[in-house]
Amino acid sequence: MKPELQDIAMCIFENCLIHNISIDVVWVPRTLNEKADFISRIIDYDDWGIDEQLFMYVDSLWGPHEIDWFANDDNHKLTVFYSRYWTVNSMGIDAFTINWQGANGWFVPPVCLVSKVISYMRQCFAHGTLVLPLWKSASFWPMLCPTGEGFIKEVKGCIDLPTNKKFYTSGKGK
Repeated sequence: MKPELQDIAMCIFENCLIHNISIDVVWVPRTLNEKADFISRIIDYDDWGIDEQLFMYVDSLWGPHEIDWFANDDNHKLTVFYSRYWTVNSMGIDAFTINWQGANGWFVPPVCLVSKVISYMRQCFAHGTLVLPLWKSASFWPMLCPTGEGFIKEVKGCIDLPTNKKFYTSGKGK
């Protein structure tokens, strides 16, 4: 028996008693539950974040940050955040539907979206901190360093973050 699951079961049971709810449990064969089973096995490899201590350091340099544009319930660093999927606590989904101008943004996007983020930051005249890997061979790198040396004028500062895994968090799906 797992204590955390027992606690959840007891909470559900107590709420059912209080609200006069009855639950009928029905077994569903796997063959009739393939869609739900498939969805439960999806791993989001882009679900990563920055350790709280590292965020506080970067926030002391370029903060205070106001909006966490690419986060979720588990890794957001700010009260106001946008997520890939709807959650009760997020301000919304799809950060690209909002104008980023006027707020000091915290950007820790999935690597596959870095080029789109850079383009949209330019389009919105947004400012903030963009956390990305130092991959000079990446398709987004020429957008930041067109000549291969020195950043574009929009980049006001740059620091090399530690590579130690303890400073980064992986999502719950891993």
